[in-house]
Amino acid sequence: MALKRLSWLHLSDVHVKSSDAYERDIVLTALLGSMKRFRSRGLIPDVVFFTGDVAFSGKEREYSCATSFFEELLRELGLTKDALFIIPGNHDVDRSQGVGLKRTLASQNESNSYFGTSGPLLHIAQRQKAFLEWHSEFFAGVQCHDAQTTCGPYVTRDFGDFQLGILPINTTTFCVADDDCGQLWIGRRCLDKLLDAPWKRADLTIALMHHPLDWLHEIERTQITSKLYQNVDCILRGHLHQTELTRTDGTSGSALHLAAGASYQGTLWPNKAMFVEVYDEHLRVVPIKFEDLPSPVWTIDSSVYPDNLDFSAQLRWRRANAVAEPHMDVDDVDQDAPPMPLWDRSATSIRREAPEDAARRVFEQDLFVSPRGNLLVAYCVVPGSSRSSVGNPLEA
Repeated sequence: MALKRLSWLHLSDVHVKSSDAYERDIVLTALLGSMKRFRSRGLIPDVVFFTGDVAFSGKEREYSCATSFFEELLRELGLTKDALFIIPGNHDVDRSQGVGLKRTLASQNESNSYFGTSGPLLHIAQRQKAFLEWHSEFFAGVQCHDAQTTCGPYVTRDFGDFQLGILPINTTTFCVADDDCGQLWIGRRCLDKLLDAPWKRADLTIALMHHPLDWLHEIERTQITSKLYQNVDCILRGHLHQTELTRTDGTSGSALHLAAGASYQGTLWPNKAMFVEVYDEHLRVVPIKFEDLPSPVWTIDSSVYPDNLDFSAQLRWRRANAVAEPHMDVDDVDQDAPPMPLWDRSATSIRREAPEDAARRVFEQDLFVSPRGNLLVAYCVVPGSSRSSVGNPLEA
């Protein structure tokens, strides 16, 4: 039986306001009260990750309300503050403090210049001031959140002989309004600086971010994605208020994307979160949700994986850079080797890949695509030969 290494609770998007807290208290108090029941069923988190939108509008008075929630959550779980990681979201930006600041950047040169300043980044230091001050006070002597960069600090946590690496990433520097998609920057320079420092790769490395990667500006999106896929195994995020679990494979590696739904967005909309358990070779994902009837309670969310007996999903996790060789010949496939595992998104489980499927997958992942989405050229495996042919699939 696989050895359980650790588990975590993934929360996101509570949008704390300083106004009437009646509905919010119903949902979050029910979450706190349900933790004992989850623990009795074996869902005992070692770490809590919160992926943004602590507050509703980035105001100081909102964070004082959030303090009591996180402190009570840690008490219920029997954890200390060094087991809690919180990053900002777009609602942690005080938009009233952004007058006169750039909406976004227009080139890689502008990015290199902006993120290369020696002092705090103005968009963070000025517009996320309340979040920074609250984070500094809440985690005093435990953690820090640096306004001079969007990436890090990278930390590791040991669970027996298993090490977890955690990379916080601030995607909210250029959050302004509802049209943020495609306008955001992490800054390749920030990520390079962190990765160029002494980098101790953990057994499992995760990145915490609020927005999906496709919300980054197109100028840096591919570069940032490639670097993350080379260096992390999982990306945890929030923002879209939907529970999602996908694996994305790229030319430089791959990563699992785990998105938690909003943990509070009122009683008229779904309020969700997830537990994740890490085993030797698999992750087990258990979605949870708030139910208001017959009484307020958090329970297993059967809507995400309705076809699975325990309403959870299991998948094999692997190194982000553990991808197949790009030009594997059919003759090179070991017919006697055990089938290669592949994440099956439709079944939310593990299926086995036959050797002939492996060759076809290698062909499919080597399709070159134009910016408009048209297939341009493909390297294909020629059965019975050690050579590859090149052709235009549009002419086939």
